[in-house]
Amino acid sequence: MMKILSLIFTVLFCAFSAQSFAYDWKKDGERLTFSVSWSFVHVGNAELLLRNDADEYEIIGRAWTDDTYNSLYRLRDRIRIEGVHTKEQPFLSKSYVAELKENDYRADKLVTYNHEKNICTYTNRHKNRPTVRFDVEPYTRDMISALYALRSLNDKPKVGDVYTLPVVHYDSQYTYTLRVLEKERMDTALGKKDVFEIQPILTRSIKDGGKSKARLRLWVTADGQFVPVKVEIKLNFGSFRAMLTNAEGANSPSITPIGIPEEGEVDMNLEKRFDDDRYNR
Repeated sequence: MMKILSLIFTVLFCAFSAQSFAYDWKKDGERLTFSVSWSFVHVGNAELLLRNDADEYEIIGRAWTDDTYNSLYRLRDRIRIEGVHTKEQPFLSKSYVAELKENDYRADKLVTYNHEKNICTYTNRHKNRPTVRFDVEPYTRDMISALYALRSLNDKPKVGDVYTLPVVHYDSQYTYTLRVLEKERMDTALGKKDVFEIQPILTRSIKDGGKSKARLRLWVTADGQFVPVKVEIKLNFGSFRAMLTNAEGANSPSITPIGIPEEGEVDMNLEKRFDDDRYNR
């Protein structure tokens, strides 16, 4: 389950360029909310919050199972990313922190990025493991920042196009490839839209064994805004699906349980949501 939801996080928020709806994501940031299901059964939700300005950015991703599924599998995950924009490259990661609480499983993992020396470090803080240092390619990012970097390009993708970026996930290096497979018409939370179907592929570096993962599909609107509306991960025992339910500026209300704050300790048992009027933010 942990690996599947991590994959959902990395592909949920892919888009290529432009502003979204009534807000300018480059100036206002954005808050995207998704409903997550397994084999058509709703199991929880995910949210991605971007705060962005000309020099720096912050990304906070949170995922949680809902009340009906908590008795089977309780999940409260949070990812925090900080980075900078330079004249040469947007969305360059400085740090990536994954704090995962899933039933009895616990993780607290930190990745740092030194773009001057092209070095990354990885620390498994929950298990007090020694920090690992390794060389990376220039402009290597975490996977979510890489997708926002693609989004900031003034590009017009078409069927057959391929986009490639180097990324790091924990202590593993990958080439992240996005293939635009086809264009179709789809009913979405935004209405009936033309969408691109995209195949994200993660390929390990030769150093890490050269293996690839290609069981993902992503659909984004083809209206010049490239809003992610659906992601699907097919498995031998079923499939995970995430559907966009809301897209607004960063200052819009959050539906995340207050047990998963933007920072601080994650509480597995607090269920009340941030948009509850009784809770004073």
